[in-house]
Amino acid sequence: MKKNIKDCYDKIVNKISYRIDYKEIEKFLLKKNAEYTNYKSKLNDNPKLNHLLTILKKPLPLSEKDKEWIEKNAIKQQSSEITSYDLLFSQTSLNQRRRIYNYFAEQNSLLEEGGYFIFWFESSIQRKMAIYKRFPTPLSNIIYFFDLCWNRACPKLPWIRNLYFATTKGKRKVFPAPEILGRLYRSGFIVIWEQYVQNRYYILTRKIKEPFKDTHPSYGPIIRLRRVGQNGKLFNVYKLRTMHAYSEYLQTYIYERNKLTEGGKFANDYRIPKWGRFLRKYWLDEIPMLINLVKGDIKLIGVRPLSQQYYNLYSPELQKLRTQGKPGLFPPYYADMPKTLEEIQASETIYLKKYFQHPYRTNWVYFWRIIYNIFFRKKRSA
Repeated sequence: MKKNIKDCYDKIVNKISYRIDYKEIEKFLLKKNAEYTNYKSKLNDNPKLNHLLTILKKPLPLSEKDKEWIEKNAIKQQSSEITSYDLLFSQTSLNQRRRIYNYFAEQNSLLEEGGYFIFWFESSIQRKMAIYKRFPTPLSNIIYFFDLCWNRACPKLPWIRNLYFATTKGKRKVFPAPEILGRLYRSGFIVIWEQYVQNRYYILTRKIKEPFKDTHPSYGPIIRLRRVGQNGKLFNVYKLRTMHAYSEYLQTYIYERNKLTEGGKFANDYRIPKWGRFLRKYWLDEIPMLINLVKGDIKLIGVRPLSQQYYNLYSPELQKLRTQGKPGLFPPYYADMPKTLEEIQASETIYLKKYFQHPYRTNWVYFWRIIYNIFFRKKRSA
């Protein structure tokens, strides 16, 4: 009887707290470690970098000899004679730095083209695991909730962030890994290697270009995403956030590693947390798109407004056809429910050709097919 009660209690607690499956985390880390072999060929041209990675895998604390080597070879030197570096390494946790974009931009300016930058931080997963390991479950739920609100949410809220930084000096901020990866790509870096080493999440990057200057980065609950519209013109689509901040800069990175799944979505897209999947399942994230409808950027029925990365996956013929009209709030996808990218392109081609011949009749037919699939057949996007 007591065992049954304990089992029920554990199930309830696990459901409430979303406790992490440690075996799945272990599999994930082992997979990441195995992927390191794929990058060795890229790193062999920089013996200094290889030696630094060897040092970082040694047990902490580092020896004085290793510290001396790092100071001499891999850390930004306070010298006016040197204007660029081939390798920068930060010993300070990123969690303790303010104005992350400015910091990444500074490292970009100090590196020569193709130079490497390596740093570490405590990810949100590591913070959660540490809390649940240190405290008993009922107490850990409470501590994790307040840590999440204070150290992750408050630094992003304009009316609270000044109080947060005045109180904490920014010493305990926590970041989801996708947010940091997105910030890096926005700052002109590509990610070469990422790995947990001795409870630190190390990321190795390489400079490929200057930082991207975006006057309106997507950071708040309502985001603006650049999409391809009529005549190929880019415009801002308004949506509720369903991904970690700065995730839009990772589209190419995710596609290269995960490819596409059914419905034309990225497979295993870890940029989307559980709450984001819920918003997407019931189209709550698309409510702000009504602003675009009122502004005239989109129409009620039409093809999806695509990001530049998705748009480039389409055939040249369909790209040209798509830009002859406005995208829509309700796409023909929900009328046909195609599964692969090829089927999605075929579905959109059929719709667009019909629409340009008989616009009102086509949209009327597609509207009721979409309504029927959504509300009566309970169809959902992937």
